[in-house]
Amino acid sequence: MMSGDKNKGMAWITSLEAKLDEGDILDILRKSPALFRKIVAGASPKWLAVRPSGGDWSRKDVLAHMLDTEAVMTFRIRKMICEEDPNLSFFDQEKWIAGLRPYREKEPGKLGARFAALRAENLALLSSLDEEQMKRTGVHPESGRLTLEELSARMARHDINHLKQILAG
Repeated sequence: MMSGDKNKGMAWITSLEAKLDEGDILDILRKSPALFRKIVAGASPKWLAVRPSGGDWSRKDVLAHMLDTEAVMTFRIRKMICEEDPNLSFFDQEKWIAGLRPYREKEPGKLGARFAALRAENLALLSSLDEEQMKRTGVHPESGRLTLEELSARMARHDINHLKQILAG
């Protein structure tokens, strides 16, 4: 990625952070998959293999983690809509990254498209809910009771944090 592209990426992130401050959560969730895809489009395997800021995960691992997290959120959102105050399952992100790496190595370029497809499904569902439905709750294994609105905001912050991580270094 060239420095101009990195600056453009950081500008996108700044605009997402402003939307977070304004409470425009669904717009962040709508835009961030395209930003992930733009950032990694045409990236070299070497650039994707870099572990930004000396972290444990490569840029490709971060993108894979976004797909994993979206899959988990797909399940959590539906549980919260259909069940009364359900327990939201924990997933070990480190084991998922390691355990699914061989599968992902075969087609790393498709990670962004798969993430975007799952996100589109989740957005269609979240966008169809009214204010009362967004107050439905579930119990997160680490954070305790959360509303769908709070879970959505966590997803948006998660997107922003990992966009920054990919652009670091």
